[in-house]
Amino acid sequence: MSPNADVSASQTIYSAYAEVAFPFVTKENRLPLVEVLELSIAGRYEQFSIHGESTKPKASLVWKPATWLKFRTSYNESFRAPNLAQTDTTPLLRVSYSDDPYRSDVTGALSDFNSPRRTFRQGNSLLDPETAESWVTGFVVDVPQVSGLALTLDYWEMKQNSAISSICVSDTLALDELFLDLETKDALAAGTPIDQIDLGSGTSAYDGYGRVTRKPITDQDRADFASYNAAQPSDDACSSRRTGQSRQ
Repeated sequence: MSPNADVSASQTIYSAYAEVAFPFVTKENRLPLVEVLELSIAGRYEQFSIHGESTKPKASLVWKPATWLKFRTSYNESFRAPNLAQTDTTPLLRVSYSDDPYRSDVTGALSDFNSPRRTFRQGNSLLDPETAESWVTGFVVDVPQVSGLALTLDYWEMKQNSAISSICVSDTLALDELFLDLETKDALAAGTPIDQIDLGSGTSAYDGYGRVTRKPITDQDRADFASYNAAQPSDDACSSRRTGQSRQ
């Protein structure tokens, strides 16, 4: 396992935030069914030397028709740029333990279940900033004669784009399984016999998920997968029939 290498990276960030509130109705000028009515508008501006600039708004409205009841709603847009660790971390070699879902059902071998697998992790300088839109609406009811006790009900919704996250080993292998199953299904649908399908294990023409590297197929792999396919109900069960792929 490789040590963490030193990283030297920097960026310049400028940001500004402003908020203004409009208390249209307060206790001093309250009206029937309008104890409080307040609108708040805010905005945030950010400029990144790496990721460009962003301007995002926020607005909220509060209405109290009675002293014990409050309705509230708000809308918000957000922007989160990748930090330097996410963009500049140098490649790290690690060992992780995970099942190989493509092979484990076929071979039953211990090495295809929770076994050590070499993984490489590094920053991604091509990451896009993460953006989101969200809004929430709801109400608050103060329980009579019980000081400090209130009941709330809120509905919220958020739409997120370009979410920044890391893919764990098990998720990576699940994607690899999906890619291999789809390639096998397409080949079978095109009329290729199962024992003639080559998904490129151990070569640069590998048809699985691009972030997985597998070893070349062995005679034992061919025998294990042939036995598995022979036990499947029919050639129509395309997604359940598999062609030999070695360990990664």
